[in-house]
Amino acid sequence: CGVKRVVALMGSTLSVAQVELIRKHTDSRSQVIVMLDEDDAGRAGREDIVQRLAPWLFVKAHIFEQAGQQPENLTPEELHNLCGGAP
Repeated sequence: CGVKRVVALMGSTLSVAQVELIRKHTDSRSQVIVMLDEDDAGRAGREDIVQRLAPWLFVKAHIFEQAGQQPENLTPEELHNLCGGAP
């Protein structure tokens, strides 16, 4: 979709190694948008990820309006709008 600096977790949890990689490539001025499936696992994962990353950088958690929605179903335009229009 043309959005740069994107990481796919391939699940709903963030490993210690993934946290360290994110910390290595960000700083206190960085912003991360967490966007997981809108199901039980996604909601739990979202809360965990926000709590774990928030001490080091700004974390925005995107919450879908309807249960069952998934990031991969967003159109490129919707994705760009959610990311603040940044590529």
